[in-house]
Amino acid sequence: MVFMDVQMPEMDGFTTAKMIRRWEEEKGQRKTDIYFISGEYYDEQALLSEFRTNGGEIDEVGIRCLRKPIDFEIIKKIIVEMRSPPSV
Repeated sequence: MVFMDVQMPEMDGFTTAKMIRRWEEEKGQRKTDIYFISGEYYDEQALLSEFRTNGGEIDEVGIRCLRKPIDFEIIKKIIVEMRSPPSV
């Protein structure tokens, strides 16, 4: 699981996410859940649309968005959900 700001120095979050996905594909690895963190995008769909525009692929696994300021209770909830076994 990666929590990553969209705007970072040297390499933006979109480029970093694409590199992670490329590495996973080359290695045959499971897809990492990536949570973009942004104060600029007020709508998750707008952020995901921008990611697609920049060459990113969206699938059912792993690309999500959190808005700044960060609510740490939400992050704790995400971590607990990720650690819990899937319900049958």
